[in-house]
Amino acid sequence: MAFSRFAYLASTALVAVATPALAQEAPAPAGTTAEDDTITITGIRRSIADSIQTKREAGSIVDVISAEDVGKFPDANVADSLARLPGVTVDRQFGEGEQLSIAGVEPALNRLTVDGHSVASADWGGNPSDRSSRTFNYSLLSPTIISQAVVYKTPEARLQEGAIGASVDVVTRKPLDLKSGTIAATAGGEYNDRAKRGSFRGSALYSWHNADDTIGFLGSVSYDKEQLSRAGSAVYWYRTGDALLANAPTTATINGKNITALTAAERSSFSSARFASFLAREFFKQERERIGFSGAVQARPTDNLTVTATGLFIRGNYDNVSNSAYTYGFEGSRLISAESSNGIVTSATFGGIPTGQTGATGQLDTNYRRTRLKNDSVTLLVDWKPGDWEITGNVGGTKATGGKDPEYLLDFRTQQGFTAGANGQDTVVNWAKPASDPTMWLSNFTASGGSNLGAQDLARNGGVQFFGRQIGGIPLQSGFTLDQEKFAEVNFKHPVNFGPVTEILFGGRYVDHDNKQTTYSNAVFTNQNFTLADLPYYVLPGGLYNGLGVSGNGAPYATLDRDGIIASLAKYGNKQIDRGFSFNEFFGVNEKIAAAYAQANFETGKFRGNVGVRFAHTSDEAKFYTASNRSGQTFPIYT
Repeated sequence: MAFSRFAYLASTALVAVATPALAQEAPAPAGTTAEDDTITITGIRRSIADSIQTKREAGSIVDVISAEDVGKFPDANVADSLARLPGVTVDRQFGEGEQLSIAGVEPALNRLTVDGHSVASADWGGNPSDRSSRTFNYSLLSPTIISQAVVYKTPEARLQEGAIGASVDVVTRKPLDLKSGTIAATAGGEYNDRAKRGSFRGSALYSWHNADDTIGFLGSVSYDKEQLSRAGSAVYWYRTGDALLANAPTTATINGKNITALTAAERSSFSSARFASFLAREFFKQERERIGFSGAVQARPTDNLTVTATGLFIRGNYDNVSNSAYTYGFEGSRLISAESSNGIVTSATFGGIPTGQTGATGQLDTNYRRTRLKNDSVTLLVDWKPGDWEITGNVGGTKATGGKDPEYLLDFRTQQGFTAGANGQDTVVNWAKPASDPTMWLSNFTASGGSNLGAQDLARNGGVQFFGRQIGGIPLQSGFTLDQEKFAEVNFKHPVNFGPVTEILFGGRYVDHDNKQTTYSNAVFTNQNFTLADLPYYVLPGGLYNGLGVSGNGAPYATLDRDGIIASLAKYGNKQIDRGFSFNEFFGVNEKIAAAYAQANFETGKFRGNVGVRFAHTSDEAKFYTASNRSGQTFPIYT
């Protein structure tokens, strides 16, 4: 079932006080006069002057960043540049600005346009805050392509709907706006002391137009490579002391006292104490490599007609390796002793799995994600000024894809006893053997024994039974997103003299937008006994967790890098079962928007502003899957 939504947006009359700008005039050099010399402002001063002029002419509350020449932004991406504006907060992931929160409004509720049109967005799927929605990853845009970035903090009827916080319009460089033969280049580097590697970033631009200013082209290329590394401690689940008391052996001690001798008050106090269960040591490493190309071709066949074709193409490689070594959150059946203080279980010791028995006390997860981002946008803009009219048209399309394709998952188990705890600031994990000992990390088959395939996997395997244990998987297109949009719009502007009203604007826009996420699942099984020692393991650097409040022999730990994970799955994963399309992880949304607006700009004395109305008709169709309780079959659902 599809539904439609009508929305009427009446823009508020935005009144600004047009007070004179105060500026210092540079004195003329000795021996000259203002009449025989022209002083041209360049550099940062010119950029500030351009920003002030744009804000002065705006009929709403805006903030502006301008660059006089290409490449003069000192920032790594557009998000870092916009963060210099008041009220703009950057959401940083792995030390790099990616999304914007404006006036306290979360990123998905702000709107980004490039030269007035939307840009499709997809991400690499590794951030907990990733969302497939209207957000945009600003780290993909190099500042070298920017002429201006305008943040509209209040609405106008002419602006696209969908922004609650603010609308951001990035205006790119055009060849007829630059001097012919303009060449610009930037270069830089960085070094990550955790990754122990450095990287390079740079950009170059060339712009040309003929002597008559009737045709021109511009091309810009940017390259950015980063080495990211992150280590930390994490708690996957919190419990209370009553879970440790449940089924605890009579030999266990609590705060140095036998459990059977605890008073009611002591038992009650320990029962409510908070326990950091599933305590982990994590490590993440990523190499980000982005290359972007933007181009523009402009033609001005007559003085009042300009046609501009633009293209923006971005390719990103976000391959990454992550691993996590963590304890299991046992209840009291394996408890040996525990200590608590100030409502926190600061330490709990558990026994290991007896020799000859199956089971595990902890786990090591190793993941390699091959990720690729693509972002393409093409537009055709027409600017026609017949008489007093100004007519602009914009038509084009934008498409982005991103996600893990494939994702290599491999995990290990351990059967050792351990001590783990936290005091609210520091954490401790101590195993019977150091986590850097690869022999302590067993294959899941070695630790847990084998079992037959379940009914669904048996059917997928053609009815051929396999006795083993799953050790990981190689899912294709895991969380893979597709975002694309086709759009067309036309705008009219005409000066008038109706009292304080100086201009009238009206126009319309049509958008057809698709967004969906797809995952194909896979499981890798083995019936072989092996440990991490049988594989090309390595041990994390000894000082990796310095300053993080981490103690005990749980770090550094032995693990695998990208090549080791792939090789291990190939060597010991002697049965792969493709589980196919993951119905429960799929969604698809199609959105069609038809919008029209009318706006009047007014100015009287020191006051100016605008008033208008915008009409938007939105039709959304969402698709997902659900399983029937009666038959177990899966059906598509539309809403």
